[in-house]
Amino acid sequence: MTAWYRSDHEQARALISEALAILEGLPDDDTPFFEVVTFGLCLLHDGPQERPRLHLEETIFAFHRFARAQAVGYALNNLAWTARATGDIARATAALDEALERFRAIEDRRGEAMTLNHMGSLARTQGDLDAGRSHLRAALELRRELGEKRAILMSTMSLGVLEMSGRDVAHGRELLAEAFARAEAVDDQPAMAGVRTNSGLAEERRGELERAEPLLDAGRALWSVQLLRRFEGWAQIALHDVRERLGDEPGAERALEAARDLLADSEDRAAEGYLATKVPLSECKDGGT
Repeated sequence: MTAWYRSDHEQARALISEALAILEGLPDDDTPFFEVVTFGLCLLHDGPQERPRLHLEETIFAFHRFARAQAVGYALNNLAWTARATGDIARATAALDEALERFRAIEDRRGEAMTLNHMGSLARTQGDLDAGRSHLRAALELRRELGEKRAILMSTMSLGVLEMSGRDVAHGRELLAEAFARAEAVDDQPAMAGVRTNSGLAEERRGELERAEPLLDAGRALWSVQLLRRFEGWAQIALHDVRERLGDEPGAERALEAARDLLADSEDRAAEGYLATKVPLSECKDGGT
């Protein structure tokens, strides 16, 4: 998780692969012993010109204890997130296919639903909206049957993001509004922040910058009150880019300065690399460029 949060995706992938090998070598025991944390807050290069954006795809606070067979399935999902981050879509797909098979073999419907949700999000990022929609709807149906409220919220959000990528934009916005209402009803601030941020990023991808800006700012504020500086920093990066495109030079510069401050001690390689390429517009003018 530390390597993942530092955007050291190759190291995160190596560590997950090592953990998988260890898990595979353990005796097959039904005793719950393994604490799972999913890598569902992921960095995707799906902004304008493939700029990096931080997305919430799955709940990351899954500190439940699982037996070995279940732990392997969750580790395979994490391997898929790291493979996606390193551009290895084939490995991500194979890992998810294996995870789904394993969860179904042990009749773990919670793990099955999470894997289907992940498969749907992966399909969306690859432009296969039909397959993505099918996976996400199956995940949502399972989660409704299980009565897992936060998981239902995540699948509703993911489906909304997908629909925003297609033709039914109004339905996508409705689903995202529903997801936010679910989070707000139980004061789930991490989910509220994630939904608002994802909504803003979906609008940005569509070129709806006037809609994107207040949503991203709302997400930023929600990350801020939780003192989640890295997440707020990435929201500020998106805000900077959107405001710059809107011609809001002062607002863009404020967001860039805030992002630099928030991410200064994060050791986030992707953030450091991206911010190193950004020069405030005022400096460009002063330098005559």
